[in-house]
Amino acid sequence: MNGRLFPLLTLVGLLILAATAASAATAPSSAVVGIPIDPSSLNPIQQMGEVAVILSQQINEPLVVLGPDAKFKPWLATSWTIVNPTTWRFQLRRGVKFTNGEPLTAQAVKFTMDEVRNPNNKAKFQPLIADVTDVKVIDDYTVEFATKAPNPIFLVQVARLFIMPPQHTQKVDTRGTRGSPWARAHTGSWNGRGAIASSWKRTPAGGTARPTWNA
Repeated sequence: MNGRLFPLLTLVGLLILAATAASAATAPSSAVVGIPIDPSSLNPIQQMGEVAVILSQQINEPLVVLGPDAKFKPWLATSWTIVNPTTWRFQLRRGVKFTNGEPLTAQAVKFTMDEVRNPNNKAKFQPLIADVTDVKVIDDYTVEFATKAPNPIFLVQVARLFIMPPQHTQKVDTRGTRGSPWARAHTGSWNGRGAIASSWKRTPAGGTARPTWNA
């Protein structure tokens, strides 16, 4: 009996291995996603519509995210502190790079906020951070936000602020018009519009997507 069973199991194993290899060889290299309307822009500071924001979340990243338990989680920032009622300090995650090679630094965070606050850019995101009066770089991985008054929903606003690479931003259309090559430099896990491989990847853990950064 065992003499007959072993060859049979070997054959089944070989067939499964061959099927797996064939499946991997024919697996699609891209995915097609349907959305109801075209996004108005891929520039993160020019997005307020639901479709554009959802798409941007697959490309760009904020300092913090709202988790499934309705609590804020560290993302590009590892921690934050309320220094005083009108000052928030964020510590940034080290070793993160945009896909064009630019490092994520406090200067990139300040640059992003300055782009939003610049009236010449007419950023659609500006009303959400209208109470921010100053952004201060403490060191390469520490940044502070000052607000006009105590702001209990500041993390809600920060979770919608996608950090931009300064060098890349200054080379493309900051007005966010259609065709702007915005997704070509980002920290997100999705390879958008010709971007090179991302500097980090998400791995499932306990049913929740959690980040693992490459140093």
